Amino acid sequence: YYALFSVAVTICFCFYQLVVYCLRRYYLLTVMDKNVSPFVLMKISFQLKIIYIHLYGIVMRLLTFAFYLAPSAVVLVVTFFCLRGNGIYAVLFIMLALLFAILFTGGLCFAQVAVQRYACLDEALILNPEFSVRGAIAKSRLAAKGSSFDFWKLKLWFTGWFAMCVLLLPLFFVLPYYRGSFAAKAQAVLLNR
Repeated sequence: YYALFSVAVTICFCFYQLVVYCLRRYYLLTVMDKNVSPFVLMKISFQLKIIYIHLYGIVMRLLTFAFYLAPSAVVLVVTFFCLRGNGIYAVLFIMLALLFAILFTGGLCFAQVAVQRYACLDEALILNPEFSVRGAIAKSRLAAKGSSFDFWKLKLWFTGWFAMCVLLLPLFFVLPYYRGSFAAKAQAVLLNR
């Protein structure tokens, strides 16, 4: 899987570089400016900016979770290798299991709070449509700098509602309230910064 994933990433990166090279070459034939961004060249519409921001947010959230959960994964791998070998003492197994639980829980909490820095991506672009994609990302990170924990608390308040979706409520009743509350909070944070 890792080999297939790395080949796919390499192909995507090469394709992106080819598109940028072709666009710059075409553009340089007429203007002669070497510092032109490919997004300026393509004149991306607002909808494509939103799609790009969503993809960027998904990738950054996944990387953030991977970064914060990596220590617990290492402990889990060490535990399994010790179990597979000559055996493991009960005390060592309990210590490793406890260490895994602590690292996993702490990593999950810190990752949830750290992911909130990308919480205002959509609203930053909606409030300022003239922003570039990088400008919206910078505005979102700046706005969420002091209020990441507030966004996390807002998501935590809806945990019970989502748990009730499994038993009682259909998801399409809860999701509009969740998205509306989150958008209102993000707009309030962006307008105050």
